[in-house]
Amino acid sequence: MAQKIGWQWLDTDKFIEQRYRKNLPELFDETGEEKFRKIEHNILLEVAEFNNVVISCGGGLPCFYDNMEIIKNAGTTIYLKDTADNLFERLKKTKNERILLKNKTETELKNYIFETLQKREEFYQQAHFTVNVDKNFDHLNKIFLKVFNF
Repeated sequence: MAQKIGWQWLDTDKFIEQRYRKNLPELFDETGEEKFRKIEHNILLEVAEFNNVVISCGGGLPCFYDNMEIIKNAGTTIYLKDTADNLFERLKKTKNERILLKNKTETELKNYIFETLQKREEFYQQAHFTVNVDKNFDHLNKIFLKVFNF
């Protein structure tokens, strides 16, 4: 999307890793979840001030503090909605890189994804637009066209 509209793209997870010079699992292990969520919040406050940038964030970021409100006030928000089954297929390949998923069996992982998605949905649904991406990203291009008047 950023490339299509000629803006920069920023991933908050990568931004945090660069700022703290640690990968997320190390930082999460070192600080614990509560402090890590505060780090995410502070980074969000910073990047929300940027102009002409598409920002992607980790799945938990919108669900803590008043982060979703900050995100919505900073610009147009798009929730890329996928099924729990599709998320499971993607996340099982990288579960050892993700601190909250590490060491879970496939059954535990599937249950965790389902339960977490249910808890987070109330935050995600606050986005200005929701795009179902469970089959493909064709709908996303239509949203881009509408949001950015292409």
